[in-house]
Amino acid sequence: MAYWIWSIRPEHYSAFVRTGTFAVRRQGRPALARVRPGDRIFAYLPKSRVLAGLFEATSGAFEDATALVAGGHYPHRVRVRPLVALFPDAWVPYDAFATQLAVLNDYADRPTPELRFRAVVQQVVHPLPNLDGKVLEFLVRAREGADQEAIMAAYERLKQAREAPEEEEALPAVREAAPRYVPDRPFDRADSLERLVEGLAATDPIIGGGVYMGPVLDMKWLSRHPFWPDANPQSNAIPMILGNTRDETRGFFAPDHPKIVGLGWDNLAERMAPELRMDIHPEWVVSQYRQRFPDWSPERVFYAATTAGRSWPGQVIEAD
Repeated sequence: MAYWIWSIRPEHYSAFVRTGTFAVRRQGRPALARVRPGDRIFAYLPKSRVLAGLFEATSGAFEDATALVAGGHYPHRVRVRPLVALFPDAWVPYDAFATQLAVLNDYADRPTPELRFRAVVQQVVHPLPNLDGKVLEFLVRAREGADQEAIMAAYERLKQAREAPEEEEALPAVREAAPRYVPDRPFDRADSLERLVEGLAATDPIIGGGVYMGPVLDMKWLSRHPFWPDANPQSNAIPMILGNTRDETRGFFAPDHPKIVGLGWDNLAERMAPELRMDIHPEWVVSQYRQRFPDWSPERVFYAATTAGRSWPGQVIEAD
């Protein structure tokens, strides 16, 4: 029996539990192929930063294109049954376990325990040393608090593992290169683009928030970033026209938006300040617009100024 930690998006966790199926897209496939019936799997929810339960694998890895969750493609799967499915108020918090695991030693090149743990869960499916498995099982069963015999059995296994760590057969970290991908169907450009867009819903594992989609400076195909402010010599002789959408923020703030309803000169600066996207005094901006366009309403100044603060600085940088 081996232990695993499996990173699952919180919004998909309930569907995985309900169907008795844990699944991955592509990341995590090398480890998934090594899961065997009887192995124990800890469900980790990265956005919530908690352990949500302990599960037992009841099958080996297999492929199935049947939809598990709306808008998600998870073809690489394993069947599971819950051993301990904790209620949300009993989920084991990150601080109770994450930075103390022995598996972090596999990523000693990362400067902090938190970054080492991130490296573990970025693999989606990652093996755990036997001692880590015993520790996490004890924590999960203790949070459940219903089966005292199971808690004590988990405690005894934990104590035995700690007393004889030299007998532990540590599993290797999943850091090997993934095998060459062999598609199971002909290449479909539209389907590939759809999957790419799906990936934008993922959470960035390093900085949080949405995943960045844009040019990547890989120093092979792209050796100079297109967003650098100075002119690229290769295009010096090419004329360029710079433009911008007039009152672009009308598309973001409808007339019934809270920032527009009741807008007046007394609250204009306060409401537009967060939308200027630059370090500038909003009161000064309002005074400049009123001086130059005395017949404009507060609403028109709001749309003009927030558009300028959002989009025009980049145009000026490019023009320079």
